[in-house]
Amino acid sequence: MSPAVVLVSKLTGDVYDLTSVGAPTKMRANLGYNGCYRKSVFVDKNDNIYYVNGNVKKISTNGTVTAIDYTPIDYPISSVNEFAVDNSGNVFFSYEINFKEFFKFKKNDGRFETFEGKRAVAFTGLDGQIYCQFDSEELSRISLDNNIIKKEEIGVMPDSAWYSGGYIWIVLNNRIIRLPNSSNGEPYQTIVYDKSGIFPVTENIEALKNFRLIEPGKSFYYIATNDGKILKINPLDTGNPIVLTSGEYDILNMSISDSEIVLFSGLRLSDGKKVFGEISSLGEISIIEENLSKEITILQKIN
Repeated sequence: MSPAVVLVSKLTGDVYDLTSVGAPTKMRANLGYNGCYRKSVFVDKNDNIYYVNGNVKKISTNGTVTAIDYTPIDYPISSVNEFAVDNSGNVFFSYEINFKEFFKFKKNDGRFETFEGKRAVAFTGLDGQIYCQFDSEELSRISLDNNIIKKEEIGVMPDSAWYSGGYIWIVLNNRIIRLPNSSNGEPYQTIVYDKSGIFPVTENIEALKNFRLIEPGKSFYYIATNDGKILKINPLDTGNPIVLTSGEYDILNMSISDSEIVLFSGLRLSDGKKVFGEISSLGEISIIEENLSKEITILQKIN
């Protein structure tokens, strides 16, 4: 019988059986009801892999592949709790016991810090840092400075976030963008933070009425629609999206590399085959594999 969960080395092709560890839990927005999937697998600067399966698992790929419980098993994490990892392997997560939610920050030296708050939203930016918003506070960047947790407010006005099902937050190189978390919501992009100090007005984006997935790149973000398109969006020129696929695939999964290469899996509608492919930064499509028999989880390294 084939293993249910495997890790494959891109360098050597070696396959590692992680069935005993379990597959990554899909993290959801909107309390699990019709919410978008959030990023749920992280890779730090040392190529260690982190994901949730009951608790946080850490997979070391330095030499021999090993797996450990990175957080205690009595900190149970569900698909709608918070989970983010920075580039140094520090983890922010929440868990719920008896209808009360607890927020923890595990330092890479093994120690825990506890945060106070009734609710929170957290995510990892493309700078490899953790961003968090508690209750009605402003959004903060969380990092370690001489082993002390530093919360740096970055000036975003408080509002609903992933936790309450209000928005998806997209963190690009120079700005933070707020988007609806459902295609049933208002199809607006709002730039809520910009390093240049320029805040464009809220804009209507037609593709947000019909999206399935949204993923950030370095300077662009990408929308996979329910009718098989992948669109590349310049947040400063939203009226002219670049069409990368025009409806030939039913997109199931998508991830963006640091060099703006799109990796995707989906169903090719012309022949019904499950395919895994990439789209270059110039828009050229290459199919890497077809006739896939299992769902693919695409890992994306953070800086």
